[in-house]
Amino acid sequence: MSSDLVQRNMTLTFEFSRYLLDHPELEAQIPEGAHVVLLPEDDPELCEHNRQVCERERATGQPVVYIHLGSLLPEQRSRLRHVRIEPSPVS
Repeated sequence: MSSDLVQRNMTLTFEFSRYLLDHPELEAQIPEGAHVVLLPEDDPELCEHNRQVCERERATGQPVVYIHLGSLLPEQRSRLRHVRIEPSPVS
């Protein structure tokens, strides 16, 4: 697997993990021990790669859950809002 595919999968995995923190009801739909396959609809190359890896590596009889991902929002450097700096008086 190329380092580019690895990086793209790492990004999706991180973002999906964050998504599950905000939507725990979705995590409840994933069976214990399931092979989770992320299928980014806006990245056909990675989508196909992830399908192929799943077919090669999953255990016989192991449940598979396909997670269809629409797209990623633009990356933001920080999600902080309303930052205020309060200087301390010099003594």
